[in-house]
Amino acid sequence: MKRRIVSSGLLGVSLLGLAAWNMIAGSAEQRSEFSFNTTFKFAGVALKPGNYVVIHREDAMKEESAECTFIYRAPYQKGKQPVAKARCTPVEGKRAKDFVVESTQQPDGTQLINSIQFAGSTVIHNYGAGS
Repeated sequence: MKRRIVSSGLLGVSLLGLAAWNMIAGSAEQRSEFSFNTTFKFAGVALKPGNYVVIHREDAMKEESAECTFIYRAPYQKGKQPVAKARCTPVEGKRAKDFVVESTQQPDGTQLINSIQFAGSTVIHNYGAGS
């Protein structure tokens, strides 16, 4: 009986360690799927109404002037080309409960994406004028 309890405990600790490792290893990339019901602009590209996947790659932030945020038409598949990409300026903010897109309406009726924030994150990814 003791052996079973110890084995179960070790298995639980191993699974917990594996989950923690995946969270740490996965933190280099943030991903969220979302939909627009109107046209949005990001990095000078008009995103027509539909489903998209946004991916932020932390490792790209280390390269000066490299894009770190990529938007794909859903569903995302490895090797697929992004429909838009841009470099962000990250700032700390309050933790977001859900994925957040902040935008401003343009004179032509489109929405210009100013920032995004992933669910559970305190980092707000800001995009300059013309995003």
